Amino acid sequence: MPREYAAEKLRDSNIPRSASSGGTGEVSAYAEGGYNIVEIGSKRTSAGLLKSVKADGSFEGSVYLQPFHAATVAVNLARGETASGTGRLRCAVSGRKDADGKTIEGLNYGDTVDVRVTARPTGDAGTVTFRFWHSGGEIEAAACTFDVSGEETEYRCCFKNQLYLEDCSVTITYRDVEISDASVTLLYERTARTYYGETSPQAHVGGVSFDLLDPSRRRG
Repeated sequence: MPREYAAEKLRDSNIPRSASSGGTGEVSAYAEGGYNIVEIGSKRTSAGLLKSVKADGSFEGSVYLQPFHAATVAVNLARGETASGTGRLRCAVSGRKDADGKTIEGLNYGDTVDVRVTARPTGDAGTVTFRFWHSGGEIEAAACTFDVSGEETEYRCCFKNQLYLEDCSVTITYRDVEISDASVTLLYERTARTYYGETSPQAHVGGVSFDLLDPSRRRG
């Protein structure tokens, strides 16, 4: 059959490469849709891709997705910082590395900066403001201010980036507060972005399962 021949030829002519897509692995026909689904580049060192192809091996368009999660990495940039009164704390946002340990500059789309402050007012009330910066300029739309009053409380702000940014940092400006713990965590996926030189991805390994138990069957 021409369809099977084209799919097999596509698979045999493409050796899997170390990227999120590239190299054909498995081919499975989808009868109702009248196309084949090829599995591309899915192995322990990449996240993989599924896409549909026509009988001649060309891209069909109904299926195009990355079904396997990339590994998520958390980098502690600051932890346990303290301050009191009025002032500002600053932390550079860096530390991304690919699966081979190579440093990746900048902050890319999908990366998240998680900033947390545990604080209480030194008087009746105070404020804590989180600001995010890149290339010397502030991302004004991302600024977030909290009024600090009452008992010691944790204040949190998450910045999730949608564009590539260079020379990034976060500042915590505080007024009339006592900070007992300030932390900054960078979270990012080890996925392939060849345009930015990120060619060594890493697939997620492991998982969590949950069992729902019937309370009526509990013993003891």
